[in-house]
Amino acid sequence: MRLSLGSIFRFDTSFSNLLVFGCIIATIASWARPLLGDTYSLHPFFLLMGEYADFAFQVVLFQFFHADIWHLLGNSLSLLIFGNVVERIMGTTRYAWFFIASTLFVSLLILLFSRAPTVGISGFAMAVFAYLALELRAQRHPEFGGIAAMVAINIAIGFLPQISLIGHAAGAVFGVIAFFLPRLFRANARR
Repeated sequence: MRLSLGSIFRFDTSFSNLLVFGCIIATIASWARPLLGDTYSLHPFFLLMGEYADFAFQVVLFQFFHADIWHLLGNSLSLLIFGNVVERIMGTTRYAWFFIASTLFVSLLILLFSRAPTVGISGFAMAVFAYLALELRAQRHPEFGGIAAMVAINIAIGFLPQISLIGHAAGAVFGVIAFFLPRLFRANARR
């Protein structure tokens, strides 16, 4: 599928749009009830205490809470624009699995390598950026450089205080894995 980045906004019930809607609702709820966001930010407390059901909720919910309006807007716009493009490339079902697998991958790396509680869907947004950059590169699309620069800038942003470098980098790594893994399997299946 040749990419056209024109008419990228979709005002329908795409999976990307549903994720953004979930982020807006959860973030507003966490601003109204700060304990909600604190409880379900990603940290190892529930896992260490053997509270596995709460931990499972935490792994899913931490992405939907955001620290402030700028965090919410940045991630929401990323998914509204670029998430919808990648969803069109993959198809909704595969894109939903991409989100689930990214969630598990990013959560695992955050829990292994970060000590700070983490919120936000930035890891998935980075997976989307990385996947899209590789798709554009494969098509020799002129927008490749801009998207690749966004990946680099967003990883660099992870070095700022209160930003999850692990979440951003893990998301980008997952986007690369998600791009190349199916191609590797297809190449091996042809042999």
